[in-house]
Amino acid sequence: MVKIENLSKSFGGKKVLSGFSHTFKSGSFTAVMGASGVGKTTLLSIIDGRTAPDGGRLETSGRVRTVFQTDRLLPWFTVYENIEPVCRDSETIDAVLKKLGIYGEKDKRPGEISGGQRQRANIARALCARPDILLLDEPFSALDADTAKAAADVIKEYMNGGTVILVTHSADAANYLCDEIIWLKEIT
Repeated sequence: MVKIENLSKSFGGKKVLSGFSHTFKSGSFTAVMGASGVGKTTLLSIIDGRTAPDGGRLETSGRVRTVFQTDRLLPWFTVYENIEPVCRDSETIDAVLKKLGIYGEKDKRPGEISGGQRQRANIARALCARPDILLLDEPFSALDADTAKAAADVIKEYMNGGTVILVTHSADAANYLCDEIIWLKEIT
């Protein structure tokens, strides 16, 4: 669960979030949508602790993992070695990689696989960590429609009972994966 009350954040005098309140319940899959610059990624970075809010209250229960829009794999490790620090269970890692369709790439380094395969490796790493709260920042942008749908199905399976917050510009992804959509608007 993620409970937010009256959250605010500004950058260089520009308010990005002001008075934002919402409870993301356990078991919920919520999309956060809106134009570029309205605070979607900022909201995720506040939830996962990378950015401090200017005001308001945030309460999370459980482990939080984030899948970023850009790939965060360590280039000198293989796909498998990038996941292993968060999950020592090789059966779980192999199962998730198979379901995401990248098991055959597990011994390759990020520079040896495509951008879509790297993004699925990022998703695999987050899921193998068994988070209670999964934050997804445009996780399907490097994937074709069928691969994105398949990856969303794996996320649904592994996050059943957990809290998922998806930042996306894709109405298709939001409607397929999420039960609820929140629209952020620019603060004037």
